[in-house]
Amino acid sequence: PLLLAFDKAMSLIQNRSSSQRITLPNGQQIAIEDFPLVAVRESLSNAICHRDYKTTEPVMIEHSPTVLGITSPGSLPPGVTPQNIITTPSRTRNPALLRIVRTLGIAEELGSGIDRMVRAMVGTGRQIPEIQADATKVRVSLVGGAANTNLVRFVAQLPEVEREDTDTMLILAYLCSKKTVT
Repeated sequence: PLLLAFDKAMSLIQNRSSSQRITLPNGQQIAIEDFPLVAVRESLSNAICHRDYKTTEPVMIEHSPTVLGITSPGSLPPGVTPQNIITTPSRTRNPALLRIVRTLGIAEELGSGIDRMVRAMVGTGRQIPEIQADATKVRVSLVGGAANTNLVRFVAQLPEVEREDTDTMLILAYLCSKKTVT
């Protein structure tokens, strides 16, 4: 059953994941997961909720020490691309399924999953999720590996309203990926 498969997949990913501890300037210690569970949960629930159930292809999960890839069958909805997925209003292929998984607590609010993944990844010193799509599948890749601990410390000291702002996290990710900005 879908609910048991979801829980089993989350448990397996969590058991294979590791974390490192860093100390903030105020002395507080925080753990940085190699794949933030919020981002993993959102990626997996999106794959389940938005997949094309007209095909028998499975949702595929690939987990290495540095990359967690989740591929779901089916294309993105018309008008949605990997480049505009954050700013385009969300549309589900399976509205009844989405209502059920929201009730069960697997997925939350429609249209907030990608934002939540971005905030979790950047907030833990990682790259924003990489999304690739074609006519037959959508793949979300979360890149783990060594975290940018300076970014983690900076984000941890931001006011909560800024830590929860997707635009702030996108700007920080952009600034960390460029040597110069004009």
